[in-house]
Amino acid sequence: MVSNLNVAGFQNGTNWFNMATTLKNSADKMREAYLESENHLNTLIRPAPGGGFTINLDDKDFIDIDQYRVFMMLMGYSMENLFRGIIITGMWLNDADSVDAIVDYSKLKVPLKGSAEPTLSLMKHGLQRLLTARDMNMKFTDEEKEMMDKLDEFITWGGRYPFPKEHDENDPSGLKALKSLEDPYPYQIIDTIYTKAMEELNRLCKLQGDKHSAKDDSSSSA
Repeated sequence: MVSNLNVAGFQNGTNWFNMATTLKNSADKMREAYLESENHLNTLIRPAPGGGFTINLDDKDFIDIDQYRVFMMLMGYSMENLFRGIIITGMWLNDADSVDAIVDYSKLKVPLKGSAEPTLSLMKHGLQRLLTARDMNMKFTDEEKEMMDKLDEFITWGGRYPFPKEHDENDPSGLKALKSLEDPYPYQIIDTIYTKAMEELNRLCKLQGDKHSAKDDSSSSA
């Protein structure tokens, strides 16, 4: 039987892998712009007469401070692609027909951990939500999971809207997602999550390619 894997469709883990890589490459450019702007910020601050400081907000280099938000959004999208690719490819490896039979990605449902019933939709945001899928077998630290929640804020609004879509009495101005991380090296944990997920999806893509090739070879030799 010839494999029904749609190599151009969502069933192919390589497509998720490639999109995640593209988003990461774009995010890195935003990160570079943000860091350059942050380093340049000190040159824009001047002592004010009578005390205090002034800052030239019209300087073009100051504008890139907001690229931090776009970087976080793009990294969040990249993680979503990796996680969804891992889940779909893992599900395909366990039962290819259950995935190949789905034409519309929005109709795809995947089983939760501890359940055989396909109930989880991959369409919604929420990185930790995706960790509940049966075929997501990666382990992450509590610190990494906390960063996933932070990325979710930028995915849902912080990287594309000036204010939250929903009012939060504890943060009425939405400043929590707008401000940059206080850690002087906040990107290390993000890169760690990305690298771990990328390596896992790459591993699964190779297994998927081998299985797909084996099906085609067995069909041609029959």
